[in-house]
Amino acid sequence: MHAVVVGVGALILGWSALAQAGARSGLSGSPGGLLTPSAEHQTAGYFALGASYASPYRTLNLNVQPFDWLHVRTGYVDITDRPYGPGLSQSYKDKSFDFSLRLLEERVWLPGISIGIQDLGGTGLFAGEFVALSKSTSEWAATVGIGWGRLGRAGDFDNPLGLLGESLKQRQEGTLNATGGTPSTSRWFRGQEVGLFGHLTYQPRWARGFSATVELDGNDYSNEPAGQPVTQKSRVNFGFGYRHGGSNISLAYLRGDALGLSLQTSSLIGKDFLYRERSYAPALSQDEHPAYRARLPVDFSPRLSQFARYLLDHGYFLHAMDYQSTPRRLVVWQSNTRSDRMVDTFRFVSRAALNYLGDDVATIRVVTMAGGLPVASAERTATEVTAEARDEAEVGVGLETSRRNAAEVTSSSVESWVFSPSSRDLALRAANFPSLLRYPTASAGINPALRSNIGGPTRFFATQIQAKPFLTLQLARNLSLSAVAAVEVYDGLDDLQRFTSGTLPPVRSELEIYQSSTDTVYLDELELNYNAALAPDWFGRLSAGIFEEMYGGVAGEVLYRPYAKRWALSLNMNYVVKRGYEQRFSFLDYRTATGHLTLHYRTPFQGIHLSASVGRYLARDIGGTLEVTRVFRNGTQFGLFATKTNVSSEEFGEGSFDKGFFIRIPVSELGLGGKGVASFNYRYLTRDGGAKVNDGVDLYSVVGAHQRYREYE
Repeated sequence: MHAVVVGVGALILGWSALAQAGARSGLSGSPGGLLTPSAEHQTAGYFALGASYASPYRTLNLNVQPFDWLHVRTGYVDITDRPYGPGLSQSYKDKSFDFSLRLLEERVWLPGISIGIQDLGGTGLFAGEFVALSKSTSEWAATVGIGWGRLGRAGDFDNPLGLLGESLKQRQEGTLNATGGTPSTSRWFRGQEVGLFGHLTYQPRWARGFSATVELDGNDYSNEPAGQPVTQKSRVNFGFGYRHGGSNISLAYLRGDALGLSLQTSSLIGKDFLYRERSYAPALSQDEHPAYRARLPVDFSPRLSQFARYLLDHGYFLHAMDYQSTPRRLVVWQSNTRSDRMVDTFRFVSRAALNYLGDDVATIRVVTMAGGLPVASAERTATEVTAEARDEAEVGVGLETSRRNAAEVTSSSVESWVFSPSSRDLALRAANFPSLLRYPTASAGINPALRSNIGGPTRFFATQIQAKPFLTLQLARNLSLSAVAAVEVYDGLDDLQRFTSGTLPPVRSELEIYQSSTDTVYLDELELNYNAALAPDWFGRLSAGIFEEMYGGVAGEVLYRPYAKRWALSLNMNYVVKRGYEQRFSFLDYRTATGHLTLHYRTPFQGIHLSASVGRYLARDIGGTLEVTRVFRNGTQFGLFATKTNVSSEEFGEGSFDKGFFIRIPVSELGLGGKGVASFNYRYLTRDGGAKVNDGVDLYSVVGAHQRYREYE
């Protein structure tokens, strides 16, 4: 009890002088002291990876902040003194999923308040809940809170929620053999007693990057899942940290008898502001720039050729052009490596057109092509284009400006622009120059790849380093053939063991066999895709070949994407056969048909995108998948998905149902340029229920980004 008095006293002494500051991270990477949470939150878009050690536990964690009010952490805890299972050499690993929800944002005279749940749907071995209050300045940060479960086992006083009913005084503790995978609501904020926790952190201005923390732990370590009892000589923990840029190292003295070490690296990868595409040449007029105009040919055709060359030199690929001298209308069909936004594309192309073609153009229409399909267009008069360029020049948005918020780059409202869908644009075939790209075209290269297995029974992390040569043949505007091989550079997957769980056909759970059975070189993909614009806002796809490392077959998809709406609807169907383990051209006996009807909806609220699908899965089970994604304006995505089908938890096996998360980062944010995306997808367990096949490039990923609202949100 003396430790409680000392800890609370320190917090009270520092509280009155505190005002708002940034969030500090604990050993787990989440906002907090050392082992205790706080009410602070990081900036939306925050992403961090880290590892820590405090005997007998080692942790690997990933932290993200999708919104200012929501922090999410997932990771593994390695219980170093408990074996994984009979006959296995590695120690026991426990997965966790935590979140913290901000109820009240910190104000000048008010603390921030957050509520959180740890080990939301796992085994419950490290489950705990908390309510925390935090206040901070640029140098000081203080937190006080109460914890349930593992965060409150010190039992400083009775559970105040027990006044609402006797059931809230009973708590079901986690067990080592629990299946896990479902939210354990029977534990949340329940128990006979709760514990008090808190911490005080000092970050001196004169020692930038350094911090010191004293903490009162709410856990007494009386019920730990370790192989041997965990002792605690003191509830007061001490620690020091150093932060430089996005890297953070912390050293702590815990429980009065143990050292703790944490290494974290973080970055703000999600940004809710959008940098404008590299600035464009202004729209010039004949009389204002006679010297510039004098260098252009007098005849129209050579100037049109120079205009086309200029676009190609700047990453714009012309599919077709059409020019009508009466009424002086230019239409350009293009795809580019610069931007998905029609606003950026139109500004660049239209101003270049006026610079090269001048008074010969009165109206300009630009059509964006994606996957060989005309997906969106914008049209404006030359007068409007020139006026916007003049306005930008007056406010300093000229050639010298390369990075500026898109919401500030023009004095005219983008909402007044004439955007329209362009699917099945028959004018393309009737254009003056209908086939400016010559087919077939080929592109080839070699990509590095990491083939990994995380959380398996043989080893926690097994990996294979690969080189993946690829060849893509564009046989026609909307017909392509892609081939990808995999060449082993380093193999750490050859001794993987299959982990069986559940009673469904092994449609995915034989992943370890595929990973350990391939030769040095194997075929990863050989796929033919045909896309078609069926009608305005209607698109279709046919695919055939070897789709992925485990399946090949045929597939078809139809997508309805109303250009002016926020939603889209797609129907996907396929017939697939399971590939041979050596991943060449042989197939196994298992074959099935799957199909899904999917509704996509991009909400107007904080970049939340929803996808809900229903249908038949690879194991012939029937159910639905829900995907929730936070999309930032710079293109970064944090997403969660879950699938529930008509199989029981026992049939599914460990994990109860399929679920996981993904992170997608534009390569431009990684300093690589272009429009590509780096993706990380993770399933908590690879099981057979709720499994889909990756059957070609889905249409929504190709055309879904091209909807009218994206141009001015």
